[in-house]
Amino acid sequence: MERYLIRARRELLEKEKGTIYKTGKWRILLISPLSYPAGSTSLAMHILYREWNRLDDVSCERYFFKEEEVRSLEGDRQPSEFHILAFTLSYELDCLKFLKILEMSGIPLLREERGEQHPIVLIGGAYPTINPHPLSKFADAIAIGDGEELVREIVNALKEGKGKRETIELLKDIDGIYVPYLCKGYKRRWLRDLNVYDGSSQFISPLSEFPSTAFVEISRGCNRGCAFCVIPAFFSPYRERSVEKILEQALKWKGVARKVGLVGAATSDHSALREIGKALYQEGIPFSAASLRADALEEEFLQYLAKSGEMTVTLAPEVATPPLRKLIRKWIDEEVLREALEKAKRVGFKRARLYFMIGLPGEGMDDVQAIVELAERMAKILPLHLSVAPFVPKPGTPLASYPMEKEEVLRKKVRVLQSGLKKKGIGVSFESIRSGIIQWWLAQGDERMGDVLLYAYKRGGSFSAWKKGYEKVYG
Repeated sequence: MERYLIRARRELLEKEKGTIYKTGKWRILLISPLSYPAGSTSLAMHILYREWNRLDDVSCERYFFKEEEVRSLEGDRQPSEFHILAFTLSYELDCLKFLKILEMSGIPLLREERGEQHPIVLIGGAYPTINPHPLSKFADAIAIGDGEELVREIVNALKEGKGKRETIELLKDIDGIYVPYLCKGYKRRWLRDLNVYDGSSQFISPLSEFPSTAFVEISRGCNRGCAFCVIPAFFSPYRERSVEKILEQALKWKGVARKVGLVGAATSDHSALREIGKALYQEGIPFSAASLRADALEEEFLQYLAKSGEMTVTLAPEVATPPLRKLIRKWIDEEVLREALEKAKRVGFKRARLYFMIGLPGEGMDDVQAIVELAERMAKILPLHLSVAPFVPKPGTPLASYPMEKEEVLRKKVRVLQSGLKKKGIGVSFESIRSGIIQWWLAQGDERMGDVLLYAYKRGGSFSAWKKGYEKVYG
């Protein structure tokens, strides 16, 4: 087994381009709770990996979750050989794998049970930025917000501290670092100028979920203010990377990557999106774009996307009736959606994927049936596939105080959609309702939610374990 795992790591690295091999006095293990195919698509892994390795006397290696072992990719090192274990957690349900990795590493799960001999457990990412409290029992320190500027400051604390305890004392004085047992509150760190740092991929691989694709972040934050979305509260203000920097970072991968993916929470809102698309097209760089809005699509930009080989346009109307549009503050009505799909069809797109939510406050079965009827009309323009998720109330949003829809009601709504869309010949996929409920608990939970997480983890992470743990702690 050990020889097989060494060979598997070696073969993975042989296929990867952009790997950094470095040995420094101060060692950091950057950890994704996801497997390599999924975890390698996270730009946070790329940016932090690159920025830490740019520092003198510092080496940063990576680990992507594997059931069999915890050893670094680059140096085949155990977690105990590193000074800091830096976890990046994007989603609430990443917490289970986070605990699994600690246990596999031989590191006590609870912070209070760890000693000077154990590495510092540092957690960052979107989930702890939204709500760090459920993780406060497990983390030595939690990074809140953007990480680029924190990279050097964390290393400075590591170099100046005489041992683990003193290093953690120094970490608590950094804006954007929350040390749960030493700090009463915390401050979110946000990067004011995206152009200062490289926001593109460091490595690509044919083994990624997006094979041999390099990503370039073109913007961060969002000004739209949709009532269900955490981005305005936790990841704004809206900032853009300049066209010059975007093109410079894309050109690094010309002829190396299969294509470049433009990413951001609101890519279609970039003030120079048409210019970006034209420049990439003229340079002969195939590209794709995430997070497009139906009310901000320019036909010329869609033409450049289609000429890059993109065949599916992805849009998120979320709901199908005026009262719910007003509730969520997202005004993608039928006419706007129709116009967007017709633009996409004219320039050569062959399919469309539409995202919807169910379970919003005040939603009735008529609102759910309206999704079927809207989809039927839109399918006359382009073949459709729908993706449907339960609404999960998130902290910091205007809809945060509403309860999540009960499981049995959500299942009835799913059946209405399944039956109605099947009759129309429209494909549909659904996110897990029970996973949504667990997300809700973790998103809204206080420090006690850490006890629920620990209870569920020790009992296999099933929904019944989560539910029993929640009832034990919260009643």
